[in-house]
Amino acid sequence: MNSSGQHRPYWLFECVTPAVAMFAVTVGVLVLAGWLFDLDILKSLLPGLTAMKVNTAFGFILSGVALWGIQSGGQGTLLGLVSQICAGVVLVLGLLTLGEYLSGVDFGIDQLLIQEITNLPGDIPGRMAINTALGFAALSAALLLLSLGNDSLIVAIHVLTLVPIVAAGSALIGYGYDIDEFLRMKLHYTPMALNTAVVFVLLALGIVNARPDYPFRRFMTSDSAAGVTVRSLLPAAIGFTLATGWLIQQGYGAGYFSEAFGLALFTAASLAGLGALILWNAGKLYEADVQRERAEEERRSASKYARSLIEASLDPLVTISAEGKITDVNEAAAQATGVARETLVGSDFSEYFTEPDKARSGYQEVFAKGFVTDYPLTLRHVSGRVKEVLYNASVYLNDKGEVAGVFAAARDITERKRAEEELRKYHEQLEELVRERTSLLETADKELEGFAYSISHDLRVPLRAIDGFSQQVLKRYEDKLDDEGKRYLNVVRDNTKKMSQLIDDILAISRTERLELSVSKVNMEKLVHAVFEELKPSFAGRELVIEIKPLPLCHEDPSMLHQVWVNLLGNAIKFTRPKDAALIEVGGHTEGAENIYFVRDNGAGFDMQYAGKLFGVFQRLHGVAEFEGTGIGLAIVKRIITRHGGRVWAEGKVDEGATFYFTLPLQEEST
Repeated sequence: MNSSGQHRPYWLFECVTPAVAMFAVTVGVLVLAGWLFDLDILKSLLPGLTAMKVNTAFGFILSGVALWGIQSGGQGTLLGLVSQICAGVVLVLGLLTLGEYLSGVDFGIDQLLIQEITNLPGDIPGRMAINTALGFAALSAALLLLSLGNDSLIVAIHVLTLVPIVAAGSALIGYGYDIDEFLRMKLHYTPMALNTAVVFVLLALGIVNARPDYPFRRFMTSDSAAGVTVRSLLPAAIGFTLATGWLIQQGYGAGYFSEAFGLALFTAASLAGLGALILWNAGKLYEADVQRERAEEERRSASKYARSLIEASLDPLVTISAEGKITDVNEAAAQATGVARETLVGSDFSEYFTEPDKARSGYQEVFAKGFVTDYPLTLRHVSGRVKEVLYNASVYLNDKGEVAGVFAAARDITERKRAEEELRKYHEQLEELVRERTSLLETADKELEGFAYSISHDLRVPLRAIDGFSQQVLKRYEDKLDDEGKRYLNVVRDNTKKMSQLIDDILAISRTERLELSVSKVNMEKLVHAVFEELKPSFAGRELVIEIKPLPLCHEDPSMLHQVWVNLLGNAIKFTRPKDAALIEVGGHTEGAENIYFVRDNGAGFDMQYAGKLFGVFQRLHGVAEFEGTGIGLAIVKRIITRHGGRVWAEGKVDEGATFYFTLPLQEEST
């Protein structure tokens, strides 16, 4: 806690003034009840002591009400006006009573409330003591000044409060030192009652404690050097002085020394005791100063360390007060703005951005949320250059836990923005290039497709002619050809058939790219059974077992999927031909966002190192003499599955069989 901080029992002092006011009213009411019902115990604290007068009790009631009302109410309020009226009545009462003592004239105010009968010498019935009247006059005047709420009247209020403290304090000391001298029957004048003195002292303390900024309360609740001094010296000085006076008074009363010697002894003891207290307190203050200096040095070291960390940052750092003024910056911030640190501190932070309103809006957002992250702003240099930054900021608190301001750090993203812009332009150029290349590719594909279609049709005519003439030669000139000639012609016819098959396969590939997809719900299990029935003639007379497991439904082009199953099942039937007991298995399942299907056989298989060639056009892993075909069937499968958004792959082992997989994405049924 800093030097102006409040001591922990601060809340106790908040309760002192209202408690004192209530105590004064309570005592006054009890004393009035004592006079009404003639109860001596209520009139004075102890039997035989001076009783509090009725006017005194009435004055305490009004003073307590005035003190409570002044602290609880305020200027211009009804309660404040009532408080001033009560204090004014007490002032009039005190002044009139003093006037009676000074002039010797009875103003008829002493027994207005209750008639008192007394035979004590020097006592005036119903009239309060002269020091009581003086105390009321000063106390009520202090209350009236207090009700004005003017800070310039603090000295006057405290001076007036000293009057009842001295008057009542003297009475208390007299009662305490030699109580017999204050017994009512031994006096020839009206003294201040013991309970009157107690209430006066408490009311005076209530007044000097009425405001937090009054010296008594400020020092008693502060952890500053002044507060420590007051709390340690004041009680000790009062207690030491009272104890010393009481001891000397007892010695004087017992005849141990004369009155002059007692006075000298009191003076010397007071000087020695108070001097010792001052030296003791000075030692405490010295220790506190040493600790404070050590704490200050640690704070300075911590501050230097924090400053070093702040200055080590390459990013501009700034602290901003609750009013939006810059309170501190690092060197990076000065360089980013081109403004010296001394000029930046105290200026409006929003002046250094191209959009001040946006900067202030971000600042207000920090106060509302406690922080902001990656808030985009443009920082302006005095030269006119601008810098794109992202601000990250949060509030920071003072020693009391209150929001004191904002700490903000800026990250320069100018180069990043430039790179992003260049990347965007590159992407646009790349997209344009892709569009151009795609257009060229589409054109080439169309030309290639047209070429393939044209070539395939144009080739059919000479092939049919070659095959037809070869057949006619064999028929008409069979008797003129030897066996070798016939073999040659049959070879020609076989190759024309192969060429015709190649043309058909090329057209099939062309159709897979050209035809539009017609998506519908496909029962894959039913489709596989249908394809198997179509292919039965190709394995007639063979021992072949085909196992079709449940297959998941899909939503794709049924005619194209029909071609896929024809090619895969046809290959499985063809490559299991050497097996005495051929086995083909078809299955599938759903995994994640796709359906996976497979065809597995125990046929010739293949070497996995050549698996990448399986789905290429005209790629074959087996000789034509072993297995017929053009090497286009699997290429067609891949193109169809790829058009549907799926994948194809294969696993195999030579002479142990192969498994071909393909996937289809899960899709909702088209409406």
